[in-house]
Amino acid sequence: MKLTEEYISYEDEEEWQEEFDTLAGFIYTKLGRFPKVGEVIGNDRLKIEVLEVKGRRISKVKIYLGG
Repeated sequence: MKLTEEYISYEDEEEWQEEFDTLAGFIYTKLGRFPKVGEVIGNDRLKIEVLEVKGRRISKVKIYLGG
């Protein structure tokens, strides 16, 4: 799934208005490093929790929409 502004941006959320090729790429970019299991990134409208990491791959996440 290719993430674009259509999926992750809001008019008032400039920090989310970039294009990413993968969800993992989005997570790496926002954290600035490889995530740990249990880490959450997001804001009051969208949260992404890293549930599982295998080696250097994010293998499972949970996405929360809304507040």
